[in-house]
Amino acid sequence: MFYRNIYKKWVISMKNIFLTGDKGIGKSTLLFKIVNKIDCSIGGFYEKKIVYRDEIKFDMVSLYDGRCNNIIGKINKHKLPEIYKDIFETVGVEILTNSLNYRDCIVMDEIGFFEIQAENFKNKVFEILDSSKLVIGVLKKCNNEFLNTIKNRKDVVIFDVTLSNRDYIFDEIIDYLKRLNIPLKGKRTFNIDRLKAKEYVKDLKLDINDYPKKILEFIKGIVGSFKDITILDIGSGPGTFSVPLSKLGAKLVAVDSSIYMFDALIDEVKRQNLNIKCHLSSFEYFDPPICDVAICAFAANSLKDPYQFEKLYSKVRKYIFIITQTKSKEYEFSLYKILNFLNKEVKTSKPYLNIVKMLDEKNCAFSVNFFKINFHKTFKDYDDIYKFVCERLGEKLNRSMVFDLLKDEIIKYKDELILLNTKNCSVITVIKGG
Repeated sequence: MFYRNIYKKWVISMKNIFLTGDKGIGKSTLLFKIVNKIDCSIGGFYEKKIVYRDEIKFDMVSLYDGRCNNIIGKINKHKLPEIYKDIFETVGVEILTNSLNYRDCIVMDEIGFFEIQAENFKNKVFEILDSSKLVIGVLKKCNNEFLNTIKNRKDVVIFDVTLSNRDYIFDEIIDYLKRLNIPLKGKRTFNIDRLKAKEYVKDLKLDINDYPKKILEFIKGIVGSFKDITILDIGSGPGTFSVPLSKLGAKLVAVDSSIYMFDALIDEVKRQNLNIKCHLSSFEYFDPPICDVAICAFAANSLKDPYQFEKLYSKVRKYIFIITQTKSKEYEFSLYKILNFLNKEVKTSKPYLNIVKMLDEKNCAFSVNFFKINFHKTFKDYDDIYKFVCERLGEKLNRSMVFDLLKDEIIKYKDELILLNTKNCSVITVIKGG
């Protein structure tokens, strides 16, 4: 795997990392934050709680392919547990087996109670711990033979999450991963958190936005019917394209490197009962399946390496649609007005030209079409707008100046504050076959 040959022996023996701590302390929250920082292919599973009336059900969600609705247990109003051992012994074993074979990092959230009688599942856990794969998981803070065997292994490192350390223990764990030479996302990578993922989903549903609808209509004009065609969605986010295309009958394979976007997509899959294979990985570490069409929306960095593009090109039968900006990000939300006022440089780069140049060099058949799309953003108040602008430009700004320059870009719509954003983008259509 990606790190096997660069480990020192003592490092290899300590690559099984587990979090533990009291109930409700934030173990799974911390786990998500760690996993979101890792830059490789992710497998394993995590639990989602489903609260319905007086019951709490626990769904084992596959990080290998997004399979969900695997109820491993439930707790009734009397707090009596009911365990579905067969799910562990079938679906659980399959998830772990595929993850061991085809993923770089394996997540287990969480281990310690429901699986106590699932011998095949437990044996698979031990097989993974014995492997050279990076493991990141959560252990319940309780006492049983299975848990104690894991805790007492010499190749296991346990971080105890407490109220006093949970705000800084993340940095300690990331430092430990650096010592293991685990690939991590850089500062320039678009790192999204759970709140931003929820906001993105909300903005997608805003009725005055025409993204992705306008782009989908263009793609449909070229592809025709989506029914039964296989589509690979690179940088899928919360299902921006995958969800509507799945509802139109396409067979979707979605890949994204953010666990928060992955989780948001799982929510949509469950809510709308969709059949989408969801993968958590940067495209660099992902082996794409053969597909009819590929869509890469505002994730062109995934293809800037010629090797990555060739990898994709070899797996697509008909069309690749690369959606990218025609102007730098400073033009979004009219932020260039602030930079001009501050006499700061506004980048004049045209990101789509890098892709065009690469396609020319490879003698690919392609066309370029230009669009203006509305993807406005909602905010609860002016404070949120101010924080967003400062974060976007990477500095603390004079509040009065911000709102004076952006006053024409802020409107009230259906009890929401909207920061207007009309994006200039291109759709590069790579043509392989009709």
